[in-house]
Amino acid sequence: MSDEITQLIESAMGRRLLEGLTNFVGFCKAIYRLMKKIGPLQVENLEDAWAATRNHKPDLIVFSPKNHVAIHFAEKLNIQAISTQLFPQHVSTAAYPTLGFPKLINTSWYNKFTYSVVRFLSASIGGKHIKLWRKSNGLPPAFCGLDICHDPSGRTIPVINGYSASLIPVADDCPTSVHTSGFWFLQQAENWSPPEALVRFLADGPPPVYVGFGSMAPSDSKKLTEIIISAIEKCGCRGIIATGWGGLNPDHLSDTIFNVSNVPHDWLFPRVSAVVHHGGAGTTAAGLKAGAPTLVCPFFGDQPLWGQVVYELGVGVAPIPQKTLDVEKLSSAIHALLTSPSIKKRALELSVQINKEDGIAAAIDVIESETTLTKMSI
Repeated sequence: MSDEITQLIESAMGRRLLEGLTNFVGFCKAIYRLMKKIGPLQVENLEDAWAATRNHKPDLIVFSPKNHVAIHFAEKLNIQAISTQLFPQHVSTAAYPTLGFPKLINTSWYNKFTYSVVRFLSASIGGKHIKLWRKSNGLPPAFCGLDICHDPSGRTIPVINGYSASLIPVADDCPTSVHTSGFWFLQQAENWSPPEALVRFLADGPPPVYVGFGSMAPSDSKKLTEIIISAIEKCGCRGIIATGWGGLNPDHLSDTIFNVSNVPHDWLFPRVSAVVHHGGAGTTAAGLKAGAPTLVCPFFGDQPLWGQVVYELGVGVAPIPQKTLDVEKLSSAIHALLTSPSIKKRALELSVQINKEDGIAAAIDVIESETTLTKMSI
């Protein structure tokens, strides 16, 4: 499939539009500004996805919200579809608003309304292309539009939440069709050997602080790199800077800071004293599984949510949006992570809870169960 939409979002123009967005409305405004370029790419991706699905001849489709058109593919092929989500955004609840909307007190109606807003905006952005695809493939108009919790006829479909209920508890009004499995961890360290220089650095002193933002980076990555180095040095601690794919590029480092390009989180995080990152769902989960006190510096999307969750659970400090990050804020936050007994205690407690879960096994159980029920109903 084409990755041109990803390339557009990660381009200089895309980064300028998305940088620092911490709410859903702002994100949608940015996407609308990109629509002239995204529209034709959506059609291309839809056709590529349909060709791949048709050629594979699946018995079941498990899909994410980014490929919600899979619901329509499943209808055309007359097979079961199961939805997944890595953060709460699409399953309507009165307990809390959807991703990107502010929390208000005693406003269950408002919370549920925010999910309707997401569905409406999602349909506005991509609904036209799906309608044309359905018509060209002999399908009637969809009853539910763009709703990952129901099939096009309006029937409820299973949803698997790929995160831990220890972080985001199951809401009292959550439908029985929704299953929270726990995080889905890849055991990347099993087939990976660390470079000798990294092993020596870790052995030469106290556990370092990890700082890395994956593929996320501001327009001025040099400035961000300088802030990170200065903050670590000001704290008087040791650090590991992960350049990742986001453009961090430290030129001159002291003996107390080590530079890595890409290291499996499940190998490195148990060996560090704290983690500072962008707040992606996978990175957040890996840090908490390792019991590492956490600071999230969110860019956009679900990252502000995980930053707030980390803070409210007491396993880290308040998130600092990367656009407002400076040496003083970062050094103060790192100092708090390294010196707060309560944060360390709570991080270890949460680590025990997360390590008791097997999110992948639980998700497989749901898939097998739903597949069996589907076969029995045929």
